[in-house]
Amino acid sequence: MTYGGAPEMRDDQVDGRDETPTERADRNWSEMLQELRVLQTGTQILTGFLLALAFQPAFAQLTPGQRTLYLFLVVMAALSAIIALAPVALHRALFRRRVKPRVVVYGHFALVAALATVSVLLVGVVAFVFDVVLDIGAAWVVVAALAALILAGWVFAPTADRAANVDAIVALAERAAARGARVILFPEYSSYFVDPFDASLAAHAETIDGPFVQALTALADRLDVHVVAGLIERGGDGARVRNTVVAVDGSGVVALSRKLHLYDAFGQRESDWVEPGEIAEPELFEVDGTRFGLMTCYDLRFPEVARTLVDAGADGILVAAEWVRGPLKEHHWRTLLHARAIENTVAVAAADHPPPLGVGASMIVDAQGVEVAAVGTTTDVAVAHLDGSDIERVRRINPALRLRRFSVVPRS
Repeated sequence: MTYGGAPEMRDDQVDGRDETPTERADRNWSEMLQELRVLQTGTQILTGFLLALAFQPAFAQLTPGQRTLYLFLVVMAALSAIIALAPVALHRALFRRRVKPRVVVYGHFALVAALATVSVLLVGVVAFVFDVVLDIGAAWVVVAALAALILAGWVFAPTADRAANVDAIVALAERAAARGARVILFPEYSSYFVDPFDASLAAHAETIDGPFVQALTALADRLDVHVVAGLIERGGDGARVRNTVVAVDGSGVVALSRKLHLYDAFGQRESDWVEPGEIAEPELFEVDGTRFGLMTCYDLRFPEVARTLVDAGADGILVAAEWVRGPLKEHHWRTLLHARAIENTVAVAAADHPPPLGVGASMIVDAQGVEVAAVGTTTDVAVAHLDGSDIERVRRINPALRLRRFSVVPRS
């Protein structure tokens, strides 16, 4: 069967993704639905809380002002629910009319509006509780604090600001070190990131001894820790960059890894902007008797990369990632991290960008595949204790590495 219409042109030159407008609309719609589900869940929880209050005996004791605030919050909850459902209703109404790109645009505006109304609703509910339990003065203090936090969350965009990225790394590293961390892992593209990729990527690339690595080194020296983070390194061909992860201590770089497998999948083409790393002997570094290897994001999907690190002597694998959100992507992320730990009897720590760009779910998995510490969809610190004797014990019980009958051989 043939199709008589004109072929749909691909627009990969727009933002580095090799996809048609329809594929782009489908991808954006899928990502938007995930965000809408989060908003709808939050709205339902807050709405249920508010509606249940009216049937409590103490409701009659509310002051007129508190009742007015309560009714305002009920209206805001209904409005938030309606706005969050609007894109889905619009999609149903225009189904099969070939206007999904327009639906995505309208859905974006609805999503922004829903974020605003849910933010107001959340602040209002917390203020209402503080007013009832304490007094109106406490409520105003909480309102001011929450409003400032929400505003910061909306405005803060660390990915495109190198100075802000370093400041965030310093703050998180200080928090981790205070909790006893000796090795602190940050995501891929920690020095600079923009979505979609553009010419600014090369403009913000640095050398291995550039200011970003110097800042990491000074931080590691001050806190007496090892810091691992991804950066954009200047490429060799002048047009593309290198996606590099470095491990530093107070003396400088102790190990580095350049991403081997580029993310030319799921409608994206990282290779348009990034050079693949050369196949070379893995670089490890040792902290308190535990040897660590480095891996970057999409390399996680290739089990032989982890196996080469273990063959080189790694007891732990550190994965710096920007694991892009999408259908089943968090499921893949979690599954692969646990699989790499189990099949190699090795500890795996992974740091990802939080939503809306990444899936979040940064975690630490032990050599038996047990998730021992994790961060959800926020920016935070997870700390776990790794003991080399535990890894030795797991390998005695399950000597899969010794019993295997195949080795890893590079294709090229």
